[in-house]
Amino acid sequence: MWKDIASASAQKRLIAFDLFGTLLDTSSIAGALRSEGVADASSAAQLWRRYQLEYTWRVECMGSYIDFDECTKRSLAHAAPDLSAEAREEVMAAYAHLEAYDDVGSAIKTLAQEGKFDLVVFTNGKSSSSDTLAGTRKMVEAAVNGSPSLAPLAQYLFPPIVVDDESLRHYKPAKAAYDHVAKTFGRDAKDIWLISSNPFDIVGAKSAGWNAAWVDRAGEGWKDGLGQPDVVARSLVDLRQHIE
Repeated sequence: MWKDIASASAQKRLIAFDLFGTLLDTSSIAGALRSEGVADASSAAQLWRRYQLEYTWRVECMGSYIDFDECTKRSLAHAAPDLSAEAREEVMAAYAHLEAYDDVGSAIKTLAQEGKFDLVVFTNGKSSSSDTLAGTRKMVEAAVNGSPSLAPLAQYLFPPIVVDDESLRHYKPAKAAYDHVAKTFGRDAKDIWLISSNPFDIVGAKSAGWNAAWVDRAGEGWKDGLGQPDVVARSLVDLRQHIE
């Protein structure tokens, strides 16, 4: 379903899309939490996402490694401590069916059909095999396939780059994560664009020498004090005019 990485061209700019929070709406997991009896499901979904990211940053700072699957499980237990183990597994499985944002389809199709860019998903994730759906590279692929509006777009994308590659195992925004993408595709950092809705990701990419475009769907404005994006746009569609 993915493009063959052998067809990637060093003559093209590489665009790396963050997945969770950029292409897929992590707040859409609130429905699964609500169905399991979580009272304020929207707040719990936001808290889960916050803890999920915090856990990855903390293990990175400690120089240790806990895979993304496990970080996601533990952060769910932290955000919704009253859920039973069975309910947590149900919610975890729902991560494979997150909803894509409305602007994703047209933006990716436009970029792909122009033929000027190579496109890839670059995300925290786990690439080794696992019995749990919400883990592994299959978690990313299942998330793409599970989204009715995103699944047809896989034909335009190269296989996802995830941080659990045995030669990497560093979470974004560690520089090693961004360098791994550049090495995989044989590109100079200056020839890569990151597209992300996450400020920490934008700052990490800029620190690694990439170009970075921040998708500010909420219109809140940039506030992060550790760096600046090259481009700010309200949607993925609006970004095209700024990327060359």
